[in-house]
Amino acid sequence: MRRAFTLVELLVVIAIIGILIALLLPAVQAARGAARRMQCSNNLKQIGLALHNYHNVHRGFPIGNVPDRYWTFQSMILPQLEQEPLFSRLDYEFPGDCFRAMAAAGADDPGRTVLPVFQCPSEPNAGRLYDREPDYGVHMPTNYLGVSGDSWTQPNGIFYSGSFVRISDIRDGTSNTLMMGERGIPNDLEQGWYLCAAGTPLGTGNQDNHLSTELGLLPGRNDNTLHDAHYWSWHPNGAQFVFADGSVHFLSYSIDKATVQALSTRAGGEVIGEY
Repeated sequence: MRRAFTLVELLVVIAIIGILIALLLPAVQAARGAARRMQCSNNLKQIGLALHNYHNVHRGFPIGNVPDRYWTFQSMILPQLEQEPLFSRLDYEFPGDCFRAMAAAGADDPGRTVLPVFQCPSEPNAGRLYDREPDYGVHMPTNYLGVSGDSWTQPNGIFYSGSFVRISDIRDGTSNTLMMGERGIPNDLEQGWYLCAAGTPLGTGNQDNHLSTELGLLPGRNDNTLHDAHYWSWHPNGAQFVFADGSVHFLSYSIDKATVQALSTRAGGEVIGEY
């Protein structure tokens, strides 16, 4: 007699393997998601540390967005992120604005440099560059935007057009004040450039390299400009923020809007409960 599997036995084995794969796949995906979230948190921690190192040298955080010239605070902390060669290629003295300076650099445009520290690993548009308008240079969008306050019309946070905020100005306490948070990169790549940012309305930098909490913290999508106006992330259930003390916390979408807004002001005097 020859020993062999019957067709029924083979089908049973295949079914068991399929069940095991179905059980293991969510666990593997969850582990990958947790790893990406941890890397995202590490990115924000590095940026928070760079901002504090900048503060130690210049006695204040960098200007949120340079009026009429559009250079960003993200560009100014490149040396603190160990990106001195890239920083040396930025021409802050260029007679025109940041976009013209990028375009004038031609093939040596610093905006062509992709920096993973400014992008969440879960971001589907990570690594893509905006290069559709030669007169404006090439630009890499970032997921990490400064917090301008609870309203874009009356910025009272840490980063906004023309800002220069010191730790002593944060009277609500650095552990109670948001400094930066996550927002997904839109598919058209037209918002969130980390070297240059004009903003909406033009010249404010709003929604470009900094953002207010006027709409709170809500789930978002990358295919609708409405979602450019509030913080959201690709992580399930919430987004990560770095506070003014350099700590990183995950805030849930279930957080009360008033609490998010209270956390985004530097000297509002609000009483903040549990969150």
